[in-house]
Amino acid sequence: MTIATANFFEHFTSYLMNQTVSPLFLLGDAVSILEQLPADSIDFCMTSPPYWGKRQYDNGGIGLEDRYEDYISCSV
Repeated sequence: MTIATANFFEHFTSYLMNQTVSPLFLLGDAVSILEQLPADSIDFCMTSPPYWGKRQYDNGGIGLEDRYEDYISCSV
């Protein structure tokens, strides 16, 4: 597993040339990361953030606050 926090293009191109299968995590601002990646280079992206008011957990949890301001303060 590799976690890249900078030089996303370099990490991504190295990952594409690597013959082993292991996760590559790009950690940072999504727009900044995507600007550095080659066009048409992503086939699939899965996210699972706790969207405000859209996610239900068995035991409660983030995303169920009554006010979006409360959700934002929990997410930071």
